[in-house]
Amino acid sequence: MRVGFAILALVTTITTMAQNGTVSPYSIFGIGEFRSGTTIDNRAGDAPFAHEKYHAGELSLTDIMTLLESSAGSIGSVGWLLPASMAYNLPMLCIFGGWGSSNCPERLFDPRIDDNMIVKAMPDNFCMCSRHDHKCDKQITNFEKYIHEFRSIARIGYKA
Repeated sequence: MRVGFAILALVTTITTMAQNGTVSPYSIFGIGEFRSGTTIDNRAGDAPFAHEKYHAGELSLTDIMTLLESSAGSIGSVGWLLPASMAYNLPMLCIFGGWGSSNCPERLFDPRIDDNMIVKAMPDNFCMCSRHDHKCDKQITNFEKYIHEFRSIARIGYKA
């Protein structure tokens, strides 16, 4: 089985810190399956920085889950990465976008589940629409706040 959509799973730190040359104890792994000429959301430009990129479906689901299991944390959007991170009790920076009628925290997190390891980066005006063709405003101001929160719970030096 291959990943049919893009994620950024980390054994990592935050991309901007790596791009700025800040020393980091992590390595960033970019994982996804891109078709020629496409990017993460077909309009975001280049794929995010990663020390190693697996963007052509090189990793099996077992490979990806093994990577997650030994990761310090993960960064991605709602989708399969969220329950996978929760299953491994893996710190995650979950970046919310649009389509809030299906992807809002109230639908994704049962109140009985401990979601303290999930940092929820929400758009300023989180749209509760149910249409895929709607261009939701996904602007997240002060994103650095979420990055800092995620870094505070990431498992530094973690080895499974």
